Amino acid sequence: MKPLAVPQIEGAFPCPVPVTIEDADGCPAFYGRAIKGLRNGASPEWMQRRLKAAGQRPISALVDITNYVMLDHGRPAHAYDIAKLSGGLTARAARPGEKVLALNEKEYALEPFMTVIADDKQVHDIGGIMGGEDSGVGEADHRRHARSRFFHARTDRPHRPGARLTSDARSRFERGVDPAFLDEGLRS
Repeated sequence: MKPLAVPQIEGAFPCPVPVTIEDADGCPAFYGRAIKGLRNGASPEWMQRRLKAAGQRPISALVDITNYVMLDHGRPAHAYDIAKLSGGLTARAARPGEKVLALNEKEYALEPFMTVIADDKQVHDIGGIMGGEDSGVGEADHRRHARSRFFHARTDRPHRPGARLTSDARSRFERGVDPAFLDEGLRS
């Protein structure tokens, strides 16, 4: 196996979306990087063909890039629309009564044993499983926040039937993801 050559890209401005960890048992590492000036539209045809060949449905350039990185490097990632966030992002335990509208357009009641990614206002992700609809990338804003994180698989925890949500990210975290590849995965 050849080592992956990932260039070191220095930031040109401070990241407007700080990331913090309150639930280190569920999410021991969390990286983020803001990107300006991106237009979201259709991904290149070559990427769409490769994603389809791997069983993925092309959605948009930014979503397709995160899915491509997941398939190519085994690193689940997510992109946020900065304009839809209130404050920073925190990996924390879900609070009683919280819900999230996931990217599959279903709403899930969250339990305190679940790790979530939330801003100052609401939950945006079921950690390590699926992103939320409310912060998904659109075409209007040109400021994006990409994140790479490591979640411990919670296979030993009980799940309510509605929270038994499966996803490509979840299956990768449950099988084991290299926690040493977070920063490189974000830059790739």
